[in-house]
Amino acid sequence: MNNCSCGKDIQYEQCCGEPSDRVEDSGNPSDRALYAESCEAALSNRPLHGLTILKALLLQNPFHKGAFRLLPRFSEPLRVFSADELATVADNVLHAFPDDQGLGCGAAQLYRESGRLRRSEETYRRVLEQDSRNFVAHIGMADLCKRGAQLDQAEYHYRQALYQHGIAPKVVAALGACLNGQGRHQEAEHYFRMSLAQAPMNVTALLAWSQMEEARGDTEKAWRLFDMARKHNPGVGDLVVHLSTLHRRGGNYRQAITALDSASPDDFADEHRANYFFERHRVLDKMKQFPAAFEAADEANRIKRERLGFIYEEDILGKLESNLKSAFSQENAKTLSFAPTLPDDEKPIFICGFTRSGTSMLEQILSFHSQISGGDELPFVNTIARDARHLLTRSIDYPMCLIEGDDNERKQDAVKLRSNYLTRLRMTSVMEPGAPCFTDKMPMNELHLGLIHMMFPQSKVIHVFRHPLDSVLSTFFTDATHGGTCAYSLQSAARHYMRLFDMTTYYRQNLDLSYLQVRYEDLVDDLKPQVERIFSFLDLPFESQCLEFHKNPRFARTASYAQVKQPLYSGARYRYRHYLGGIQDIIPVLRPAIEALGYDVNS
Repeated sequence: MNNCSCGKDIQYEQCCGEPSDRVEDSGNPSDRALYAESCEAALSNRPLHGLTILKALLLQNPFHKGAFRLLPRFSEPLRVFSADELATVADNVLHAFPDDQGLGCGAAQLYRESGRLRRSEETYRRVLEQDSRNFVAHIGMADLCKRGAQLDQAEYHYRQALYQHGIAPKVVAALGACLNGQGRHQEAEHYFRMSLAQAPMNVTALLAWSQMEEARGDTEKAWRLFDMARKHNPGVGDLVVHLSTLHRRGGNYRQAITALDSASPDDFADEHRANYFFERHRVLDKMKQFPAAFEAADEANRIKRERLGFIYEEDILGKLESNLKSAFSQENAKTLSFAPTLPDDEKPIFICGFTRSGTSMLEQILSFHSQISGGDELPFVNTIARDARHLLTRSIDYPMCLIEGDDNERKQDAVKLRSNYLTRLRMTSVMEPGAPCFTDKMPMNELHLGLIHMMFPQSKVIHVFRHPLDSVLSTFFTDATHGGTCAYSLQSAARHYMRLFDMTTYYRQNLDLSYLQVRYEDLVDDLKPQVERIFSFLDLPFESQCLEFHKNPRFARTASYAQVKQPLYSGARYRYRHYLGGIQDIIPVLRPAIEALGYDVNS
């Protein structure tokens, strides 16, 4: 642990740490000895030993301030502490030292490590309310936003950190990766170069840049950057994964699996181990070794759940679902107020669908049309839902705040929320000249179709469905963070699928949505009539180039970026058949949706 984990590339003792000989809160000789030993372990890069000693120290003195400061600086605390134990330590920190910003950031990090992501975000926000310039809190918020695919908010926090504290090579590289995720490649390259100018052996920056070039199709440059990273630090876990990815993208599956077999994943940090097994799944799936591929994906997801704290937020989403059904009940729907349609508005097209259902392919089709810009995963609806109470200065939380007040007040509220959405849109580079329509395909938008309908009552909603077993299984294979991190268990992914399916059905029963259902398999079977049907629904003329969506120069900023650059293929249809042995438990959960959508388990 030579450099501080906050990202400044400064040694821990000179940055966020406490001097190793400083014990400010206990005169107990045993405490002093344990604390000194844990500090020495931190300085000598022995994390497992240091964590073990800290656990012993906190057992005998649960409010030891020095231990509170030191614990968040060790990587992978779940190797020694349970998730509940970490959360308890964080609770104790905030209880004992509520006004200490450094300890507050440490507690937020422990909440994140334990999988309490919302609690982590609340704690970081509290620190920023005390000090809007806090570097560590901005980095923590950025990492949380990036983890949740809220890349515009992650970019904001990374930039704030840099504005306040100057160049920090790791943060600059993270900002570059964030911009790359938004399809802003030239800006991303600028920040990768800036990071490497400050730290020429920054393997993280080199790999992120290489990944960007691979996604853009410049394989030669991707290999060149990868070779530079491998030369500087051949021991980094993600090097093996990226080497396999480069071979796999080139169709060299034997070389890809050989690269993976050359490494020992037990030597990797948990995050790199998870990446390793996800990549191993992808290669083995391509090689049609399906039982081994499922086993690799299952291990990757187990690491994400048990070691990295990615637990489905079922209680939170269940409460939200109940509140949404109350707010948009049949009785309330009769009195809802909507923002008036303005002829010069940007015109959103909301593409809904479970992760890996074909939404990226549909967006590539639509955005090749001369009148449609591709917006990709715009986080605006989710952000507005989260902030609605404050935006409307209401006394109760979303969604009930949407039905407060009289008709005129509610109509003004709808206009205010729509203006907020459009203001956020105009701050992006989404809209193209001469294209008044744009797509928004953010996962979970179907959960907020009531809010969408209030803001844009005339907007078009296209819902893409794929066989539910295919959708859930592919999500489980993808390392997807959307949906309250439901994807890291087949059971939670299936339950989340049904939650969104039920909410969509509920909205369609109670609201007058302009809604079109499209089946992925129908697009694959007979593309042209389906595309003509879609454009007829959108009141736009059919344009033949949309059938060759793989030639669309636009970069798709999703996990499907490679697939949508290929001509239409049928290999992904009914993929679940190869994995029936591992998915028997979720078939009863998904059966209502399977039957309602016209599928069966044998289709």
